[in-house]
Amino acid sequence: MNFVKRAGRSLRARKSKTAVVLGIFVVISTLLLGGFLLQGTAARQEADAQRDIGVDVTVQSSGLTSEVADRIGASPLVSRYNPLLVLTAGAQGLKPLESELPQPGGKGDDEDKGKGKGPLAVNGVKDSGLLLPFSYGSNKILTGRAITSADAGRKVAMVEQ
Repeated sequence: MNFVKRAGRSLRARKSKTAVVLGIFVVISTLLLGGFLLQGTAARQEADAQRDIGVDVTVQSSGLTSEVADRIGASPLVSRYNPLLVLTAGAQGLKPLESELPQPGGKGDDEDKGKGKGPLAVNGVKDSGLLLPFSYGSNKILTGRAITSADAGRKVAMVEQ
């Protein structure tokens, strides 16, 4: 006898079992195909979001000056930039208070000198709103206003307590 005829007769004889198995097959197939569609859509959305948001890049070099940072920032690939110039201020006749406690992370005073991490550290920025602590909201200005790119060439400062 033909296998196809026998299969057809078996399916007609067991109608309820056939309907249940067919229903389960349809449900599993639908869920599987829906999952593939969602996965593809999520990947496209992620790629679009990365293109829209952009990327933050940090460039550190001993030869990085304000002029070099301005040349890099003038590139058409750069939408905004914030050069961070780290300096250590020295005052005449003033001895800053220093803690007797060891520095976090085991860093000593010799390693911190010249890196702008001492008690009289000065950090030069173009726009304070682009600094991560301000952009994420973990730091806030209590009085006064933030430094913006319009303040270039002017003598303005933000003082941290």
